[in-house]
Amino acid sequence: MNTKKVLKFITGSGFGVLIAFAVIVTQYSPLVSPRISLATVLMGIVLLGTFFLIKVPSNFLSAPVSYISGFVAVLAVMTLGLWGNGTSGGVLFAVIVVSTLLPLYYFRPLSILDALLSGPEYFGGAITALAVGGVGELLVPESAFGATFVGTIGALVMLGVSAFFALVTGGTIKGGATKDKGQ
Repeated sequence: MNTKKVLKFITGSGFGVLIAFAVIVTQYSPLVSPRISLATVLMGIVLLGTFFLIKVPSNFLSAPVSYISGFVAVLAVMTLGLWGNGTSGGVLFAVIVVSTLLPLYYFRPLSILDALLSGPEYFGGAITALAVGGVGELLVPESAFGATFVGTIGALVMLGVSAFFALVTGGTIKGGATKDKGQ
């Protein structure tokens, strides 16, 4: 399969998670099962991922990597919470730094749109991890604050740094490992 198509699908999936999250927060009762919330998230992933794959003409690089990074970061915080009495602030900030700055160092945004979607995509990955963790009983009270903190602050850092990179490079990457030959 074409790598550009996979990256478009992942970008659409992250945006679909955000829309599904808005539906869950505004329309569902607080007593609804986490399995129903996960099904709604998965529906958003499939529907908007397919829409982006078919209809959106842009190429993305940092946005799909941000989605994966947010998912892995929050999953790591939830896993660390299972082994102890929670995670310290230093560990949370280390997870944020590693999950935002390291991917952006290697996968710079291809356009302004790619940069502006990076923050929301990171948050979408965090929401996906929280949904999976809620169903899989990984989310314990000791790690709930840390997972939410990493998802929110990580999204803001990802948005700011990727927008900075996009503005510095003029919205296109000129050279390096992330060069898009289609532009």
